[in-house]
Amino acid sequence: MSWRLILGLPIAALVVVVLFLVMNGLILTDDVVDGDPKDPVVVTITPDFEESEIERPSAVRPDLPDQPPPPPEEPRDAITPGDLTDGDPLPPRPDGTGTKIELTVPDRDAQPLVRVEPSGFERCFDSRTSGEQRVRLRFDVTPTGETSNIEVVSSTDRCFESSARRAVQRWRYAPKLEKGENVWRYGVETTIVYQLAE
Repeated sequence: MSWRLILGLPIAALVVVVLFLVMNGLILTDDVVDGDPKDPVVVTITPDFEESEIERPSAVRPDLPDQPPPPPEEPRDAITPGDLTDGDPLPPRPDGTGTKIELTVPDRDAQPLVRVEPSGFERCFDSRTSGEQRVRLRFDVTPTGETSNIEVVSSTDRCFESSARRAVQRWRYAPKLEKGENVWRYGVETTIVYQLAE
């Protein structure tokens, strides 16, 4: 055997071991949660603006009458469909009001449709973290129902801010209505509370 082979094998093995240790160190992270990993985390989302209630039909149906009410009597001077042509205006109603019918849509504030809970914050709970952590956010709702201009107003621990911001980015709303038009809703505030379940 040549002296190159005898000297080269241990050096090659040493290089492989060193590379393995370096690569292993690169993929290890400090995201390991201290303590019992089985402790679940409870996330509570509390809106700080008053959301209007969505009317839901009641579960109890009122008693329906056995017979439908009789049709209203037709006035004697009523116009039949054959009396009108396409160019004729509609006659005034018998009660004296005009013939124009206006449908109005009531104004409403932005209504939450989808709220995604935060994720990726588990590394923030360590031996120093105790009790509950809060992140207060302010954002706008676009006319298409998406959240925009998300900013953190305050937080008890900066580590939780990015997960709260990412969650609010994925929220969806029924947009605010004014005079039947979807408009921006500015300054919606909400607080996300993180706490270890007991």
